[in-house]
Amino acid sequence: MDAASLLWRLSLFGVDVTGRAEQLAADIDDLVSSPVYIFNDWHAVMAFGLAGDRARTERVIAANRHLTAPTNLGAAGRAGLDLLGAFSAFAAGRPDRAIDLLIDIRPRANAVGGSHAQRDVIDLTLIAAAARAGADSLARALVTERVARKPAAEASARQVVTENGGSPDALRW
Repeated sequence: MDAASLLWRLSLFGVDVTGRAEQLAADIDDLVSSPVYIFNDWHAVMAFGLAGDRARTERVIAANRHLTAPTNLGAAGRAGLDLLGAFSAFAAGRPDRAIDLLIDIRPRANAVGGSHAQRDVIDLTLIAAAARAGADSLARALVTERVARKPAAEASARQVVTENGGSPDALRW
């Protein structure tokens, strides 16, 4: 999970992680044959998405649509399925779809588990999606919100916008 999250974050900052993601995806393939914990499957979607493996990404998402374990089923329904879909859409070059799924999920993302720091990748991905979609006002609002919470995060938030093709207008406030 940590490796997938690290690679995802590096990619948001413009680092080509394809080779490492392909290796990670191969290493975890047998571990995600059936859903156990949505948090793990979310990270599998990150790895498979970065590796460009749409088939495995869709397999993980499809398996999570047919859950029976009550705890995982609840987490999937509250936030998990949207999270899997959003990260899959982002990796597939569909930032508008990622925005649609992520914009409302943030207040309930804790349902999938993990710490605040682990779930911070959701906000970073949403900023990157806004930049890629050319949604300058949304990117600006998200960066402004992030900097208000974490003043030291301004440079990194700006870099996410820049590395994802965001307009300089998104960085003016």
